[in-house]
Amino acid sequence: MPSTEAIIKIADNKLNVNDQTILSDIPNNISSTSFTSSGCSVDGLFIGASCREENSAHIVSLGTLRDVTFLACFQFRLWWMSYKTGNNGRDVPLETQFLLIKSSTDQSQDSPSTIYAVFLPLIEGPFRASLQGSSPQEADHLQLCFESGDQNTKASTFTHSLFISAGTDPFAAISAAISAVKGHLQTFRQRHEKRLPGIVDLFGWCTWDAFYEKVTPRGIEEGLKTLSSGGLPPKFLIIDDGWQSFELDEHLEDQIDDRQNWQMVKRLTSIKENNKFNLTAGVEGTEGIIRKAKDKYGVKYVYMWHAITGYWGGVRPGGGATMDAYVAEIKIPRIPRGIMENEPCWESDTRMKHGIGVVNPSEGIIGRFYNDMHEYLAGAGVDGVKVDSQSVMQTLGEGVGGRVVVTRAYHEALDRSVARNFPDNGIIACMSHNTDSFYWQGKPNEVGSTSIEVKDCLFSDPSRDGATLLKIWNMNKYTGVIGVYNCQGAAWSEIEKKTVFHHAPTEPLTTTVKGSDVHLIAEASTDQWNGDCALYSHRGSELTILASNATVSVSLNILEFEIFTVSPIKEMVPGVKFAPLGLIEMYNGGGAIKALIYQKGEGKVAMEVKGCGRFGAYSSARPNECRVGSASVVYEFDSSKGLLILSLDKMAEEGQYHYVEIQF
Repeated sequence: MPSTEAIIKIADNKLNVNDQTILSDIPNNISSTSFTSSGCSVDGLFIGASCREENSAHIVSLGTLRDVTFLACFQFRLWWMSYKTGNNGRDVPLETQFLLIKSSTDQSQDSPSTIYAVFLPLIEGPFRASLQGSSPQEADHLQLCFESGDQNTKASTFTHSLFISAGTDPFAAISAAISAVKGHLQTFRQRHEKRLPGIVDLFGWCTWDAFYEKVTPRGIEEGLKTLSSGGLPPKFLIIDDGWQSFELDEHLEDQIDDRQNWQMVKRLTSIKENNKFNLTAGVEGTEGIIRKAKDKYGVKYVYMWHAITGYWGGVRPGGGATMDAYVAEIKIPRIPRGIMENEPCWESDTRMKHGIGVVNPSEGIIGRFYNDMHEYLAGAGVDGVKVDSQSVMQTLGEGVGGRVVVTRAYHEALDRSVARNFPDNGIIACMSHNTDSFYWQGKPNEVGSTSIEVKDCLFSDPSRDGATLLKIWNMNKYTGVIGVYNCQGAAWSEIEKKTVFHHAPTEPLTTTVKGSDVHLIAEASTDQWNGDCALYSHRGSELTILASNATVSVSLNILEFEIFTVSPIKEMVPGVKFAPLGLIEMYNGGGAIKALIYQKGEGKVAMEVKGCGRFGAYSSARPNECRVGSASVVYEFDSSKGLLILSLDKMAEEGQYHYVEIQF
């Protein structure tokens, strides 16, 4: 639920939240607009700035940030985000796209005075904003950066380039901030509003790690055969890089010194498959291997890979009558200043010398390009596409209105084509960790998901500090899951600009786990829940019963992990307590529980369970009977631990679940 308890305002050149100062010495050229004036219940501010002259890039100070605790998510590479924690403005990294600040007058872990301020840099018109810290010589200023990515796209005044809101619950504050930004921009939707493609509930295989670009129809069938014979038949298949028709420009053959980089400047020469996949070349064509994957190996969905620009090096200009219609032009990427500082290897990248073939971004042309390719693939039985290299669009805005404009044009065309050709919302977004991309996702819309850090380690550094174990959580319908990992020993270095090994303690690190580490675990409980949970460890195979806010200790060496299923305990009848755990030999076995009904008057629990294997539950008393379907089954019960186990020997029929009933 939204966190609306914090009052946020700017007064006397200070940003205050509930009388706590987050920023001080705010310059007079910084403007603010209250979001509550728009009639939204979220309390927040839009921040802008007035600059002296029009330009395509600006950096302004937002004031002094000091003596707080923050978590920043920033682009450490063109494609990807990483994180950094710190305490002062100078610690905020370049290209920060999300900033969560914790401030409290009382430094205890869950003090009532603790507030969490969320900073979301936005897109405004053709400009994209980001945050960064000042240099050590400039005190601890937090800076706001504006970039259009086009030297001729200029502005001097901004009003809604940063959104700030706050609350006493960090997760609710973040959720409320995203909802507010969605309402303001009206350019994206949240995951719960999107159609989930069918692949999200299935086990699948991507060809990349097995073959890289050397993938062939024969190799694909061998992979499907191997997985199926091993008892893991994939239900979706991604045919990754290597199926397309691409070539190196003829005049480049003798110019590229590093042959390892050839792939990045090869360009698409046809929207159709290459000779490896072409039926006329005497091998099984694309349509044939897709039909075989579905008919012989039971694959439900097949996705094909392509870069957002067609291929890594784009589309070859002058590639013949068909390709000429896409009006591709070779453009040298314009790498944003912050990215170049974080990832200086771009200076020697072959694309910086030989460019990318960029399809004309006008609606009719880029739209035709995607539709022609997707229509051809759909006709061969393809169900969706994995669209890679998406963040490169932020470098290709020169001469066409800027990075935001060209990204929007490509994404809108991509979305229209996917909606037309792959109605199951068949698209995977890849290499797209920049705000230009995820603030311009319309319909049908790429879908993303991840686990969330546990509150007590949100502001720790579990890969560098030598002391912290990473804890993450997520929710199933009736249970929660917690993952604990020792990630110490290697991380991206802000100094060396690459991932490096560093000193880490050789002895195990220790943390505690409790039921409420799954922040929304109450949503999986029934009425009148007292907070007690059953906790089952995947690697340790141990069941622990935890009273509300009680903890269990876990110690891990480097690269070790543990996964816990968390299940709220329900009192069935006096003296009988129960909590389902799910398929206990799976990492997230609680996700197998699709329905759960407590029939208290009859002393009965009824469940629907997906999959097969050993099903476990906590029970304070031995059941009178366990049934699977209509049959009574043998079960194991350890009365000393309260662990109940029964076997689901085989998968239910397609689209069906096991009906499991426990009678007391």
